[in-house]
Parts: sequence; structure tokens; C-alpha cells
Amino acid sequence: KTEIDMDALHGEELLGAGWLVVPVKNPTDWTDGDADRLVAALGELRSTDFRRESDLGRFIAGDEPYLVR
Repeated sequence: KTEIDMDALHGEELLGAGWLVVPVKNPTDWTDGDADRLVAALGELRSTDFRRESDLGRFIAGDEPYLVR
């Protein structure tokens, strides 16, 4: 089992295997500042031009790309 420190990860950007993940603690576990921290992190993310696409065309017949965002 992997131990996860949600207090440390809450509202932090994590680049996964092709996708950006922003972990969010269970709201029933939030303490002072958690809501503000998440709002700030999402606001920062939305202010960037972050864009991630994946070509799923390799899974279908033909040479055409099939890009998903």
C-alpha cells in the first residue's frame, strides 16, 4: 500500500503519465486555509496556457491521428 500525504498534496500540481493532476482532500477533512489553497492553485492553473493532448490514433486502424485533450 502506498502512503499518501494529502495534507502535502492538496492543491499541488502533479504531472502524471500524460496528464496533470491536482489532488484534492476530502472536504470533510479540510482545515483552515485548504479552500483558499485550492482556489489559488486552480486559479493559477487556469491563468496558464497549459494544454495536454494524447494521440490515441495508434489504437485504431489507419494513419490518421486521433487527438484527445
